[in-house]
Amino acid sequence: MVRLAVQAGVGLLNGKKPEKDPLLMDSKLVTRDNVNEYKGWTSH
Repeated sequence: MVRLAVQAGVGLLNGKKPEKDPLLMDSKLVTRDNVNEYKGWTSH
């Protein structure tokens, strides 16, 4: 989330508007069944 926010902020400072307004991120629910697939905050 932070990486996307910083990229959007730098773009705004350079006069570039986000492609979509509001800027939304895909999310995935982590459950007991899929927690082994969760890559955490270090994932790209």
